[in-house]
Amino acid sequence: MIGKASIVLLAVASSTAASAQSYACSFGNIYALSSSDEGVSGSPIQFGQETNPAWMFDLIKTEREIEIVWPSSPLQFEGKRPAIQTGPSSFAVFVVGRGPCMFTEGHCGGTLHYAAQDDGSLKFHFQPIALTRFEDGRREPLKVLAEGKCIPADEEE
Repeated sequence: MIGKASIVLLAVASSTAASAQSYACSFGNIYALSSSDEGVSGSPIQFGQETNPAWMFDLIKTEREIEIVWPSSPLQFEGKRPAIQTGPSSFAVFVVGRGPCMFTEGHCGGTLHYAAQDDGSLKFHFQPIALTRFEDGRREPLKVLAEGKCIPADEEE
């Protein structure tokens, strides 16, 4: 016999599964940003991210969380995370992962912010926690901005 609590849990699980949307995501431009009294400038960082499968991931979003499926992630960002709404059809998540990491010497972290577009895709910006180490041993925070696009999984070629 199924109790009332079990029925409620099944209903919640069914509605969550039904409202999940899957996307295939890829990085585009990645920039190292520098600032001075004159302003901010960006220098491209090239990892072959436009065509390299290591820079492509799947994103599954529900109303309250996202799941990143990225087994070959150089940033160690696979898993489910709670999402915060930043505007209509726009959400952000803070991602944390264990090292080794591409932009740090220890653990990984960053902010993934995405917004739905009129064509059904998602435009995203990712800002990893990053560090620069100089030859003399000094370290400074490195400002990195990556952008990309996610297309609905049912539209993949």
